[in-house]
Amino acid sequence: MVDIVPEIENRCIDCGETISAQSRGRCVKCGHISMKRTVPDDFTEVLRALGSQRAAKHYKTSLSTLTRWRRECGMAKHHRAKPAAPMRRTGFTERPITMRRDTSHIGQAAEYLQRYGSIHRCGPAGEFDPKGDHWRRNNRVITSEQMVKAAISLGFHYDYPIADGEVPIGFDAIASIGIRTAHSYFGLTRKAVMHLKRERCPAKPGRKLREAPSDILATANKMSIRAMAAHYGASPATVQKWLRERRN
Repeated sequence: MVDIVPEIENRCIDCGETISAQSRGRCVKCGHISMKRTVPDDFTEVLRALGSQRAAKHYKTSLSTLTRWRRECGMAKHHRAKPAAPMRRTGFTERPITMRRDTSHIGQAAEYLQRYGSIHRCGPAGEFDPKGDHWRRNNRVITSEQMVKAAISLGFHYDYPIADGEVPIGFDAIASIGIRTAHSYFGLTRKAVMHLKRERCPAKPGRKLREAPSDILATANKMSIRAMAAHYGASPATVQKWLRERRN
């Protein structure tokens, strides 16, 4: 026969409440009270002599504990003698895009590239210049044309609908970079881009086309197209055009 051991009631040593058998002698409420530091006997004299900040260091406690002691002693709540000064950021210079937003196609391209790294206007040597014609992108100095090409290669494009026959804003500057760049940026066909470019960006006056040399047919039997281009100081496409003109 197994003897039944009677359960021993465990009670709080302070308030007498029934507590768990595994507790250390106090309930939760009394345990929190016992953890708090009581008000020292000389608290009033030390506080008047040293003040709140130095008194907290004297008793090696926090200001919140010191405030509780003041409240328990019936003293007034501690207030600052002077209002705190607002924090000011020093040594920070805003970039030109942040200071004054550029709504042109070049400014929009630079703003688009900000998601891929730092970029801001600068001079030819890379020094900071809000009105410079160069851009410093990831510690590399590039021109506006190179910057726009980089933005278009990363997905930058014209966001507004273009009606038939309408010339989009900034077409002249984009088309001067190249037809492929304008085709990718505006979403137009290359034929439409070339048509608008002929109307908006005509060839400079006084520019004359070179005539085909008289001995080009004889030279064609001896040299290749590339060798003829180097011989005449022209491009291979110009040499082919001369051959078509002479043979027709």
